[in-house]
Amino acid sequence: MSKDDDNYIHLEAFQGEKNNDEPLPRDEDNLTPWEQENLRYMQERGDQPTWQNRQQSEDDDLAEDDEELLEEEVVYLPEEEIVEDDSYESFADRLPNIKDQRSKVLRRRLTLIIGAFTIPLLFFIYDVSSLSKLQTVNIVGNQQVASEEILKASKLKIGNNIWKQFFDRDTYAKNVNLPQIKSATVGFSGITSFEIKVTEYQELALLFRDSQYFPILENGTVLENAKEANDQNFPILEDFTDTKIIEKTIAAYGKLTDEVKSQIVTIKYTPSASNTTLLTLMMNNGNQVLVQYKNMDSQMAFYPEVVTGLEGPHYIDMEVGIFTSTFEAKELADIAEKEQEEAYLREQEEAAEREKLEKETESSTENEE
Repeated sequence: MSKDDDNYIHLEAFQGEKNNDEPLPRDEDNLTPWEQENLRYMQERGDQPTWQNRQQSEDDDLAEDDEELLEEEVVYLPEEEIVEDDSYESFADRLPNIKDQRSKVLRRRLTLIIGAFTIPLLFFIYDVSSLSKLQTVNIVGNQQVASEEILKASKLKIGNNIWKQFFDRDTYAKNVNLPQIKSATVGFSGITSFEIKVTEYQELALLFRDSQYFPILENGTVLENAKEANDQNFPILEDFTDTKIIEKTIAAYGKLTDEVKSQIVTIKYTPSASNTTLLTLMMNNGNQVLVQYKNMDSQMAFYPEVVTGLEGPHYIDMEVGIFTSTFEAKELADIAEKEQEEAYLREQEEAAEREKLEKETESSTENEE
């Protein structure tokens, strides 16, 4: 059959299907008893039954319709209307895809089942193995404090679970609360090892007390591990007993330039009756500087300029302003000042004695009256 023949549909098949639905002819054998009696009666009278006329009319109409349909030889269907449906897929074609989908689902479920059992097993094996235990702890940044002392203070335990201790690392770092330690951090340095990194307070001076030297840290803390000698050329603090004054003095000293620091040998606490903040600095060139610890950093900034041009040791007074004098002149001034103080004290004592006598005289007079 050619392509043109495919575009035409003959009506014979349609006509045959239509005829299969037509009612059987209404002959005498197919009539009901009532219709048979009615037919005989009407024939005797020479008439035709009305129901037979309707049947004949219907048959004539059907015949005319069949003739009209036969006149139409073919019906043309546009080519685009008979395009095959490529989207149709039979069950046999879909069967391999269904098998693949089922295989994927089974593989996915099998993977989940294996993972559900394997992952906990791996965790259990890791937990009981040495890989989950802390094996070594490295200490870095310490110069004054021994590594063993830092490890002991941290309370980290070799052989305990490494992850539990890692999650509590801030607590272990805070445990390193030693006087010389400014800060400490705990972290991993390997698969089974930790690192404690510390920052120490630096030693700035020595406190001379009971014929011994006690280190003083940059925060003013005095350590109790005494030294027999000043082996690092730190400045020595003498006659200090108040820890707060020591802290303030060290804080001011820490702000000095390295040039000035290197020239200070001794810092003495020398308060006067009118000023309890006075310090006397003994310099390595023999000079002595009187200064208050509350403004020592600002006043001593002028020291290099002040000593320029001075010949021999001098006494430099920076209590109020800046004054320089030789030690001889200072000694004479001290003698004169001492005499003035003694005279002032004598006057005060004499005045108190006179006041006392006057009160006694008044009291005796009142008693006599």
